[in-house]
Amino acid sequence: MISVTKHDPSLESVPPIGEAQIDQFWNTVDLNDPHVAIAQMKSLITEFGLDDAIAHFEMASVYDAIGFESEAATEYEAAPPSASRALVCRRHTFNMARRFATSDEPAKR
Repeated sequence: MISVTKHDPSLESVPPIGEAQIDQFWNTVDLNDPHVAIAQMKSLITEFGLDDAIAHFEMASVYDAIGFESEAATEYEAAPPSASRALVCRRHTFNMARRFATSDEPAKR
């Protein structure tokens, strides 16, 4: 189970180092090739030395976006308790919009 902690406003966004590249990844990622998407995000995390909270949430977001829910849950649970809720919400919103935009299935409630 994922623990809930108080919101920490100091963690509102991705640090400036790598932020543009992370945004570019999300704007251009091909979710139809999941192994490439995973490798690209791992490469960005390594290249920019993203901290644990951001690294785990970015990987979880990739796994969510490609439908690997079990892997996503593992990454979310591995994130430090102080991880940014704002970052999570931003990625989830993007992932859900992207998933519905590329799906032939109607949205489920």
